Amino acid sequence: MEVTFEVDGAPIKFSRNWFTGRCTLNIGTENEILQSPWNPFTHFSVETTRRWQCSVKGHDVVIEKVRPLLLAGVRPQTYRIFIDGKLVQEQNGF
Repeated sequence: MEVTFEVDGAPIKFSRNWFTGRCTLNIGTENEILQSPWNPFTHFSVETTRRWQCSVKGHDVVIEKVRPLLLAGVRPQTYRIFIDGKLVQEQNGF
């Protein structure tokens, strides 16, 4: 899953590998790892909502993933991007 959005005119790309669970935030030439595949909590969680929060150019960026309760691995998940508390993008996918 890849989601592209802008913060103050700078393109930002959030990507999540469906197989490994690795999540990265690409800010220009920098890559920030939000979730590592080596962390066991990446693959096993009872929570249906996962949030990643970081600061980009002085703005608070929150990425939220909501998974279905049953058969989450084979059903699309909802990704929401919030910048300073405002929803800027919502996308479904794996």
